[in-house]
Amino acid sequence: MFEVLFGGAQTTVQDMGRPGRYRYAICPSGAQDNFSFRVGNILLKNRENTAALEIMAIGPQLRFQEDTVIAFTGADISPRINGKEIELWKTVRIQAGDVISHGRLRSGCRAYLCVAGGVDVPLLFGSRSTGTLNKIGGYKGRKLEKGDVIKTLKPEFPLDEIEGRSLPKEYVPNFLTKATLRIIPGGYEYRLTEESQTEFFKVTWKVAVNSNRVAYYLNGMKLNFKPEKQPFGAGSNPSNVVDIAYPIGSVQVPGGEHPVLLLNDGVTGGGFAIIGTVVRADLDVVAQRKPGDTVVFERIGIEEALQIRRERAKRITAIKVDTGYPF
Repeated sequence: MFEVLFGGAQTTVQDMGRPGRYRYAICPSGAQDNFSFRVGNILLKNRENTAALEIMAIGPQLRFQEDTVIAFTGADISPRINGKEIELWKTVRIQAGDVISHGRLRSGCRAYLCVAGGVDVPLLFGSRSTGTLNKIGGYKGRKLEKGDVIKTLKPEFPLDEIEGRSLPKEYVPNFLTKATLRIIPGGYEYRLTEESQTEFFKVTWKVAVNSNRVAYYLNGMKLNFKPEKQPFGAGSNPSNVVDIAYPIGSVQVPGGEHPVLLLNDGVTGGGFAIIGTVVRADLDVVAQRKPGDTVVFERIGIEEALQIRRERAKRITAIKVDTGYPF
């Protein structure tokens, strides 16, 4: 159990999300950086889907009320216990009364504070994740605030057995300020002019300040659509279509300006043309982009996307083997 002394910029409870409800306009939510989240739980010998805290940029201040073991993964937000900085990607002992705080953001955007046993909030549709768009799940459907008291679950292993485990350095990701996002074109990319289809993959796009868990907004150049007669009900703008479903990771360009990359708390559908979908593994990369960081897009096909998925699964399996994960 811990008390929130300061909530940080946006600290929410997340697990791996609630898939299967998207058709009911319930977004999956869940950890934006799936890799960092899962590794935190692997290090603690938690089940992979154990709920943790997702921390964006400015970390919270928390007072723990019982002994436990924690692990920080993801962005480097200079985590501290009683003012003394601790390592990331390593399990660390916490004593009752200890206070966790944070310094400056050194790299990345989202950190994960995983706790032995996990964060205890009610399950909703099989998940403890906070949906920031729907305002459901997590702790009262919102980010953590001063005065909140959050319960934790009992760990499956003794604390002495969990303490001091670390991720081998070869697996620690490097959060560069520029990143390449691999995207499968599809949907309505043919509505763009040939020039804009080409330029989309040449431009370096900058993450806008209004980006959040719902979507990342990108600044770069105006994309142009071919002049075509709009179908009935699609609206007058050439970027409009009759309503379609939006996959997580899909990119739309309303009015040809500021591409919008939909994320875990994104809307389920709408009337803007999508020009492709970023592969799931690269959404971990997106999660660690902060406003002002840049991205470029790379066109790939479905077979390459499936290979990326297989390689990611192998990487997680290798980490489990190398750390002696029991599950």
